[in-house]
Amino acid sequence: MNTTEPIRIPIRQLPVQLANQIAAGEVVERPASIVKELIENSLDAGAAYIEVDIQKGGLQQIKIRDDGHGIPEQEIKLAVQAHCTSKISSFDDLIAIESMGFRGEALASIVSISRFEITSRTVSQEMAWRWSNSSGDNTSSYQFEPASHPVGSSMVVRDIFYNTMARRKFLRSERTEFRHIEDVVKRIALSRFDIEFVLKHNQRVVYRLPLALTADLKIKRIEKLLDKKFVQQALQVSYQASQLSMTGWLSNADYSRGQTDMQYFYVNGRIIKDKVISHALRQVYQAVLPPGRFPAYVLNLKIDPQQVDVNVHPTKHEVRFRQMRLVHDFVNHVIQDSLSKTKSNPLYTDNVFDKQEQPVTEYQSSQYNMAESSAGYSGVLHGHSSSIVANPVSHSKSYIQETQVASLQQSLLGTAVGFCQPYYLISQSQQGMIIVHLLRVAQHQAEQQWLQQLKAQTIETKPFIFPLSIELDEQLCDGEDSYQDAIKSLGFDLSLQTKNTVVLRAAPTVLQHCSYQAVITQLLTSLKLEETIDGVTLIPLLSRFVQLDEQSESKTLGEWQQHLYDIEKTFANLCVEHPYKNKLWRVLSIAEVNKLFQANVSAKLVDE
Repeated sequence: MNTTEPIRIPIRQLPVQLANQIAAGEVVERPASIVKELIENSLDAGAAYIEVDIQKGGLQQIKIRDDGHGIPEQEIKLAVQAHCTSKISSFDDLIAIESMGFRGEALASIVSISRFEITSRTVSQEMAWRWSNSSGDNTSSYQFEPASHPVGSSMVVRDIFYNTMARRKFLRSERTEFRHIEDVVKRIALSRFDIEFVLKHNQRVVYRLPLALTADLKIKRIEKLLDKKFVQQALQVSYQASQLSMTGWLSNADYSRGQTDMQYFYVNGRIIKDKVISHALRQVYQAVLPPGRFPAYVLNLKIDPQQVDVNVHPTKHEVRFRQMRLVHDFVNHVIQDSLSKTKSNPLYTDNVFDKQEQPVTEYQSSQYNMAESSAGYSGVLHGHSSSIVANPVSHSKSYIQETQVASLQQSLLGTAVGFCQPYYLISQSQQGMIIVHLLRVAQHQAEQQWLQQLKAQTIETKPFIFPLSIELDEQLCDGEDSYQDAIKSLGFDLSLQTKNTVVLRAAPTVLQHCSYQAVITQLLTSLKLEETIDGVTLIPLLSRFVQLDEQSESKTLGEWQQHLYDIEKTFANLCVEHPYKNKLWRVLSIAEVNKLFQANVSAKLVDE
């Protein structure tokens, strides 16, 4: 028997330097993360002017200068220590955060992975003071000396990740990193019109954004940062409720984009990503925009700080609302009411097909997948011819015989009557008239099949005899190689051909009828916006690009009846109470049909 005690490593406290470098992994992902944290410090300092000077995409140097109230001499050394902040001092402050920063981690994390310098002066001081280090350490080997500087602060970050080369290897090209920095400045500038911003790169002025305190100046800033066409089509939003208010601009039904690159939503001036907000917006726009098109908006929701928790993630991009349903319904109502005032919007007609479901009360993952899959659908007949196609029934055994009609009408989806363009199947049952949204059915079928294959890790793919060459925006193609694992896990064989062209050699079989250009654009856009996004989240987004078979109009009633059988079999779990059943088909009683025409059949017969 071996009695030798196994070698064990004792528990010990990590050195401060190492602990800060570990924390930096959450706070500092790339140069853009540093820019965000330092600009937020300037905002909290009450700055009216912020200058961002970048060298080599932030890989060489980042310099942020502001005219805020500055940091007193005796507090500068403390500012670079971990968990030191002027923003909060008690738990009561934590549950009602109004500042942009509050964790006291950013500066210490930045100092630990770079050569850092801070120079600051308050209005009461005769001179400024400079703290600098050269070893990535905020506790020793630093210099602290008087300096010349106006009231405010300047922070310089050089050689990011110079002492953690494993992290530096993950950084992208100079152009890519600067594009992320530019996006950070753009997001902040679109929420703080009361501040002048200057962005420089390699000694060249990229943006100079003066104060924009009037409506016209705000529009000019949006036009400069986003798109002139968006400004021309944008609807201004200004709503006030008892606990909530929302202001900003959103696109009408005549303007949309092929990707989600112009969607900016802020909560108390902080840009956020939130499923509740996203669902409220999608629920309105899905009936306005065609598949593969996305709205654009710049919206700021103001809410009592005690009603929203921003202490969810170190990046502070995620929030948690205490009254989730209230926020969802408010945002949904504001967007609906704003769009209803435009003549081009088909969402607010008397057509029963356009009626919106009430928002779901819970936001669990199983329900959310279905909500995602329905985003982008156009559930209206506006702008399309609505001819009914009812081809003669063949006498094959698989088709419906007259003796079966009674039993068919007792089934869930009844007897097929005809196809209505663009993608509706009309049937009749004992319940009344049934309208099946064939496009949504096809998309949901593809989504569920794809998710099952992903779970089993056996995704069926279809190789192309002739690979497809897809031309994309150069920004989307840049960095495509870093997403190869995620792309392959979904069943795609995709590779970069030129700086703005990719080659698609295989795709999942569930995407037989779709625009691969739109699918690949959405795939790369989602991966760029959220590099940690997983397949379970991506599949509902990509499934909505599935289209109907081009032969749909030529099918016979017998073939459509067989299709109804298949739908019933596939969606048996939707036949009972299910929150998304009405997104696939609608049942209209005779009374509801009569109401559409504002006619009372029985009264008419009496008159006759």
